[in-house]
Amino acid sequence: MPAFDDGSKPKLRYLEAFPFEHEGGSYICLRDPRGFTDHVLSVPPALFYVLTLIDGDNTLVEIERAFQERFGQPLERAELENILGQLDDGLFLDNERFQDAMRARVEEYRSAPVRPAAHVGAAYPGDEAQCRGFFDAFFSDPEGPRAADAPARPAGKLRGLITPHIDLQRGGVCSAHGFDALASADEPVDLVVVFGTSHQPMQQRFCVTSKAYDTPFGAVDVDHELLARLEARFGDSLYEDELNHRIEHSIEFQAVFLGYLFGDDRPAMLPVLVGSLHEYVENGGDPETDDEWCAFLDALRDEIAALGRRVVYVAGVDLAHVGRRFGAEAAPTPLDLTKLEAADRESLKPLEALDGRAFFRYIQREKDERNVCGTASITAMMRILEADRGELLRYEQSFEEDTGSVVTYASMAFYE
Repeated sequence: MPAFDDGSKPKLRYLEAFPFEHEGGSYICLRDPRGFTDHVLSVPPALFYVLTLIDGDNTLVEIERAFQERFGQPLERAELENILGQLDDGLFLDNERFQDAMRARVEEYRSAPVRPAAHVGAAYPGDEAQCRGFFDAFFSDPEGPRAADAPARPAGKLRGLITPHIDLQRGGVCSAHGFDALASADEPVDLVVVFGTSHQPMQQRFCVTSKAYDTPFGAVDVDHELLARLEARFGDSLYEDELNHRIEHSIEFQAVFLGYLFGDDRPAMLPVLVGSLHEYVENGGDPETDDEWCAFLDALRDEIAALGRRVVYVAGVDLAHVGRRFGAEAAPTPLDLTKLEAADRESLKPLEALDGRAFFRYIQREKDERNVCGTASITAMMRILEADRGELLRYEQSFEEDTGSVVTYASMAFYE
């Protein structure tokens, strides 16, 4: 553990924090959304207050004084140093130890021949046979697309999908409805462009990777000819945010479905992470006036057409994120969940009519009060999608009792 003295100003780096209940007690969970450490720390509210003071501006003496003023009792130096030691061990402090660990992980990713499966073993099994059984269950589930009483699939030439990126244990059946439409497409598909939702900030609107996505069924390769054409247009800017691919699940889960469904005959993939359109949601305006946004999407559409690819676009997205974990004071009630479903379904209606701009304006009007995780990815896909109609295949809500929160998601298919 690094040495601390009265004048030390330790700094907590950027972390995800959310409340949860456990055995009658309230806690705050801290974890690293960038995945440089797997360590998770759960703390009571009083200790979380201490963490808010570890900001690089407060000395240890000032932290102790603030705690005394807030709670009317001292924070012993030994206790504070113990807290800092746990944070340092977990790589939660922005210090030299973390910087060394981060550089090692970045180098490990860059030197890897493929993009490693970041969530294997946690989100899905690493053994191929076990993973196949895991995915089989999504399709054969009583609510799955291949159940005996499942509705008939829509007819037509598949052009695009919306599928969830929530963890597979919750969203796998819903995703299966979308991917079953891909598996039964009338014509062979040789390219799947996945618009993933970047859960980390990005400098550019879009970022790609040339690395194949590894899966238990083999690596899903990238369309290198298409990528070379895009590189000729945009150069290194395509890769400025490439490290965001390292642990991003919104593309990984889609890649595993492709490996499961098609095996060695799987189509090539172009993995595209999409940055936020938050400024347009909050301040108004139209992404169609954004030169970077339009230039990439126009180039992608034109180069795919020039190569004659039979393409299906996939937006790996979730819908609403509501409740205590996402900043609300209370968990949603059953009535709240009913209203939420109505709002979700209403926001999807423009997509059924293939009007991506109307979908975006819906999010703008409500100031994204439902915290939709995928607005930009959906809007990007709809801009270049060539289809005649969209159909909602399945809608679901997943409620977490411990965090008093709900995430909603859906599968949609778009046909010509």
